[in-house]
Amino acid sequence: MAPNRKKKKPASNPARGFTTVSVPSKSKATESPASLSSANAPTPQAELQPPAESPSTASVGVQPQPELQQLSPDELQKHLEDAELQLLVEKYGVKCKSDSSRQVLKLETEKRILRTQASYLNVTDWLSPEILNEIMEKEKLEIQKSSEQTSRPEMEEAQIHTEGEELSIKLWTLRQSLKGLDFTQQDIDAALEATLQLYFNDPTASKDIVWGLDLALEWLGMNCDEKDLPVYDKPSSKFSKIATEDATFEKSNTVSTPSTTGYNTPSDARSKPRETQAKSTLSLSSSTSDESDSDPDSLVPKYIDLRTQLYMQQPDLFNQTNKRQRKGILPLTLANDQASSNIAKLKKKLAKIENDILFDHDEAENIWQSKLSELREHTAKFLQTSVARESQPETPPIELKDTQVQDASDILIETILSDSNENDDLLGGLFATDLEGPSTAVSNTEAEGNTVVRSRDFGKPTGMTPRRVLEEGCRARDSGCKISYKAISATPFSHRKEIEIRWSKAQDIPPQVPLSDISYRGDSHLVCAAMTSLSTPTALEAESYISMVALFAIFSHSQKESKIYMKLPAVWRELWDEFVHVKKEHDDEVDKGILKDIQRLVQEKMSTLEEDVVLLENFRKRNSGVNSPAPRGDSRSKQTTRTHEQLQNLWVQRSSTSSFASMESSRKTLPIWQFKDHILDTLAANQAIIICSETGSGKSTQVPSFIMEKELLSGHDCKIYVTEPRRISAMSLAKRVSEELGEDKNAVGTSRSLVGYAIRLESKISSSTRLIFATTGVVVRMLERPKDFQDITHLVLDEVHERTIDSDFLLIILRRLMQERPDLKLVLMSATVDAARFSKYLHGAPILDIPGRTFPVEVKYLEDAIEVTKHCPNSDGLSALTDDSDDSLDETPKKPIEDLASSLAGYSRQTRETVTGFDEYRLDYKLIVSLLSAIATKKEFKPYSKAILIFMPGMAEIRRLNDEILSESLFNKGDWIVHALHSSIASEDQEKAFLIPPTGVRKIVIATNIAETGITIPDITAVIDTGKEKVMRFDERRQLSKLVESFIARANAKQRRGRAGRVQSGLCFHLFTKFRHDQLLSEQQTPEILRLSLQDLVLRVKICNLGEVEPTLSEAIDPPSSKNIRRAIEALKEVKALTNAENLTPLGRQLAKLPLDVFLGKLIIYGAFFKCLDSAVSIAAILSSKSPFITAVGSSTQRELAKLAFKRGNSDLLTVYNAYLAWKRHRSTPGMSEYAFCRKNYLSPQTLLNIEDVKMQLLVSIVDAGLLNLDRAEQESLARSRFTGRQRQFFTVPKRVDVNSENDIIVNSVIAWSFYPKLLIREGKGWRNAANNQTVSLHPTSVNKRPDPSVKWLSFYHIMQARSRYLNAHETSPVEDFAVALLCGDVEFKLYAGIISIDGSRIRFSVKDWKSMLALKALIARIRNVLSFTIRNPRKELTPSQQGWIDLWQQVFSEARERELRRSG
Repeated sequence: MAPNRKKKKPASNPARGFTTVSVPSKSKATESPASLSSANAPTPQAELQPPAESPSTASVGVQPQPELQQLSPDELQKHLEDAELQLLVEKYGVKCKSDSSRQVLKLETEKRILRTQASYLNVTDWLSPEILNEIMEKEKLEIQKSSEQTSRPEMEEAQIHTEGEELSIKLWTLRQSLKGLDFTQQDIDAALEATLQLYFNDPTASKDIVWGLDLALEWLGMNCDEKDLPVYDKPSSKFSKIATEDATFEKSNTVSTPSTTGYNTPSDARSKPRETQAKSTLSLSSSTSDESDSDPDSLVPKYIDLRTQLYMQQPDLFNQTNKRQRKGILPLTLANDQASSNIAKLKKKLAKIENDILFDHDEAENIWQSKLSELREHTAKFLQTSVARESQPETPPIELKDTQVQDASDILIETILSDSNENDDLLGGLFATDLEGPSTAVSNTEAEGNTVVRSRDFGKPTGMTPRRVLEEGCRARDSGCKISYKAISATPFSHRKEIEIRWSKAQDIPPQVPLSDISYRGDSHLVCAAMTSLSTPTALEAESYISMVALFAIFSHSQKESKIYMKLPAVWRELWDEFVHVKKEHDDEVDKGILKDIQRLVQEKMSTLEEDVVLLENFRKRNSGVNSPAPRGDSRSKQTTRTHEQLQNLWVQRSSTSSFASMESSRKTLPIWQFKDHILDTLAANQAIIICSETGSGKSTQVPSFIMEKELLSGHDCKIYVTEPRRISAMSLAKRVSEELGEDKNAVGTSRSLVGYAIRLESKISSSTRLIFATTGVVVRMLERPKDFQDITHLVLDEVHERTIDSDFLLIILRRLMQERPDLKLVLMSATVDAARFSKYLHGAPILDIPGRTFPVEVKYLEDAIEVTKHCPNSDGLSALTDDSDDSLDETPKKPIEDLASSLAGYSRQTRETVTGFDEYRLDYKLIVSLLSAIATKKEFKPYSKAILIFMPGMAEIRRLNDEILSESLFNKGDWIVHALHSSIASEDQEKAFLIPPTGVRKIVIATNIAETGITIPDITAVIDTGKEKVMRFDERRQLSKLVESFIARANAKQRRGRAGRVQSGLCFHLFTKFRHDQLLSEQQTPEILRLSLQDLVLRVKICNLGEVEPTLSEAIDPPSSKNIRRAIEALKEVKALTNAENLTPLGRQLAKLPLDVFLGKLIIYGAFFKCLDSAVSIAAILSSKSPFITAVGSSTQRELAKLAFKRGNSDLLTVYNAYLAWKRHRSTPGMSEYAFCRKNYLSPQTLLNIEDVKMQLLVSIVDAGLLNLDRAEQESLARSRFTGRQRQFFTVPKRVDVNSENDIIVNSVIAWSFYPKLLIREGKGWRNAANNQTVSLHPTSVNKRPDPSVKWLSFYHIMQARSRYLNAHETSPVEDFAVALLCGDVEFKLYAGIISIDGSRIRFSVKDWKSMLALKALIARIRNVLSFTIRNPRKELTPSQQGWIDLWQQVFSEARERELRRSG
């Protein structure tokens, strides 16, 4: 039963321990590996310890050195290599097999369980055989190319050696895992080599539990025949081929160590003659722990006791004759490795006593000779007694009963007794074998042909028999199993048996049992074992022995059942331990062979690395000092520094011109001029100051000029940045200041001017620029590049009262920066500001209150306007229409009718009734036009009619009012001109609004809140204020940002009416009631940081490296709640703008450039990449405003029919997009009535115009971010499209980035990829939210309310709780399962199970075969890589290889679209 192991030292006579009639004539034959029994298995450390069986060995440790000296160099090298391999096996073997076993178990479990839970993905519907083959070929080329281009790591030689050993163990574990997964050995070897060569530096390899397993499986799937790969949907014929007995080995080794547990001692129930042996063994167990014998009187007794124990273990050591017969033969009396270990310990103790100078050797030898004779005589008598019990018949195997042990034949006894003198060695060896213990044997060698049959005796049966334990264990697994025994041979003293176990249901195939005395075979339904070269004295022992073999074969590899042997008596437990050690020895030899082959592979790889290290070092030596970069100084470009006198002259030259002098005289009339010295002195004494001044004081133009003048006259170089909330303010102020300095009209931003401006997509700055007007967003962007901020000496923040999210964020950074840069000066300016709060925020900055120059303004309200115009709201259908978006204007509660009525005392009855029933939330364009007519024509208002400013919420409202005004004959004459002011209007058109018209011509300026404080139109005499503005607001219910209309605050109303009192007494009509102004409007507008989503702000914190988000934002003057901050962070994680560790991703950097909710920003980025930009931007604009479909009372059926007429792609979003496209076609086609079209289809032209405006703004942002490159003609077209005239030109997105907008499958897929995890899964007749498993219904207005049964997945934009408390999904679009797998979430491929998992267990798909799985994996991975590359480098062109993958993707989705059209057509 021993492995094929050969000892290097000849041993004692092989005849000792045999009981034969004739001793084999050719004793050398027993050296052959086949003849070694399992009882002779050496210990794993045999090379490091002296042979325990050598009788001449006195102590441990003296033998190895002479052996090594006797070896030849080749033998020595082989010996050392073998020892090194053995050490590696001992060190890593158990862990290696345990890791691989766990991994195989995991993979098999995943395959069995996950495939039943996953949705089936039919890849063949999407990937035709031609495309599938093309993908596989491209992937192979990519892998090959990647392996060739991968840079090898730079390692030192010592590191290479360490890496080599570690890599060998990794490959060993990988090999074990692949073996357990039932791949052929040939494929495994090829996969190991390929994994090492192709994926050596692949970072994904180290992420696997078993290094390189996924990569190896991928290689196998791509290169093996399909018949050699495991079938996904066919149950495996076995659970695992890996024997998981490693844990059993460890446990058995621990148990078999001599200890007080008694596991290694004979049973107390044994017969009386064996008590001596039992005591001896127990004595050994206790004595082995005793390491010193310091008492001289105890040395001799201790010596005799130890030699007695040694006799019990191995009698051969005390035989003095037939030494020549023993030469070169391993003793066959060792029961197992533990016996060998015990003998070594005993010899060591004996040697220690013999070397003691107080030890009397002669006395001890005399006593021992007497003791030895007694031991031999006692043993012979016992053996004679035991033979008398031989005649008892064999017990039937079904009813096992205790029987007497039959140890030997009468002939054997007679031979021993008659030859006791001449054959003392043989007698002693035999008896010692009998007395040794339960696991030793009397060996009877019988010649059967060429097979030597040995005999083993296992003593008297006690406790549970192995047969009974086997039957219980087997029936616990399979109650229908059948166990049968069959006698192979039966002589009076030699019995051999065969066992057969048949299972009624399939079982795991047990591993082979490497016992040389046993023949064994087995499969999932049968286990068969037979005794071939070993027999026992009784049939019961043979039955028990073969039961033990079956027990070990079936249960030893199962961790759950590996302790079944604990039920057995000690004799059989020791046999179990023997089997464990034999199998371990066998496995170690196999493992060493495997490890040697792996080391050869690794060595080849490491030698290549060593060569590369040498080459790299030589290259460095050759090139050291050559072409080395010169040491850098200041990385900033050297600018021409000016001297003290030059800077002074710079200002003197400017101020000495006549134009400067003429402008200065007008500047001195401004109220702020009187405070010039006070402002400069206060700023010189403080790092920050706050200036509060009414509109018209001149603060925005004069304060920056004061600072620049002082710095230049002092000879100090300076760079002053003035932040403005709007682009138009920055440009107009820069031009005004340039004019005041006497510079040429178009000199701004050139070398002839000290003034410039910086806005998005437009920057005019030169090296001579000292004063820059910039939008707040531009300055915030500068903070992303700290070097750009180093040259700034002064920062002026204008209009801080507007509390934009950018200005509040800028204040957070500036407050920190002021501590690091004491030289930086900060000025805060505003017309209306809570100065005390800002002063406290800036550590007590002084406040300067400067009066403005205004004239009195007569203030009137809605009731006055109705009284003047006698206006009655008409019954026009459009005026009664509302949109279907469920949006309310704001959260303001409805006005109490009683309180309002009491405030209308003094007005006519008609006015009171009209005002009471008036809807202040709706703009009444007829009222505005009537009021304009009254101001223009009525005598009392005519002095105020020179220039009228009308405040409207947004661009769409401006356009409509413009059309309404020009449709009136009064204003359609040459004595009236109408201008529009909005941030999206071209600069040259905006400038016209500031010009004073010729005498006799009056002007009307229609503006948004841009004209409230940011700019000043000097000749305005009357103001009409609608009292509304459009603001972005974060909807808590829907968890999304929307552009909504809301009422202004009282502070805003004050600013608006103040615009009418700049040049004379003015007039203002607020188109809301005085009751609303006094009771319902808020005092100040809510800071954006408290009403907007914080996603963009979180990204800015990350981009500027300001540290943790929450502590940074808590430094704001009005810090947002922790809840909102966490909500923003989680949303950014969902969209992959932040990692789970809250680090910024490349996608996050791009999203920060877009003024959108991150989901819509991702939609635009994906739309640009997948060439459906127009649909993506249009849908983003639609979702940023509101639905263009409107509802009329009593017309729901007609409205639904009108909406369904635009239905496209089963998508709510594509339906609205389709309606938007139809509106564009009607508006652009001459002779078509836009009004009639909108009225017929229940569309709001105002909302559609607003969508178009938002779309154009988004396109500008996309160009700015580098996601869209336009040539000059396209840029001009984009600029023209923003014109406000009636004959508006629409901008057409270039076809090169919009080839897929007509492919509904692609657009719906891009929507789903962008909105993920906002995804619904069909569940029966309803829907389930994939993100949180909530049951969700669809909004009643959705086109998918009764969807196509084939639709299994729907994306959505938001979910709201309806009044019925059901959750309704809005803006749904279908998406194919293939598209979900392609780009939704983080994907994981479980190749062995054929499962695609998205975000863990959120979504799972199963694939039918390996080839489909690998093709899909390749396509998904490559498309994601190309997308990631484009997001990181938006301005870089794709490589031919990357473009090839995109072309494949395009082909797949184009074919899918064609199939859909064929089905529907």
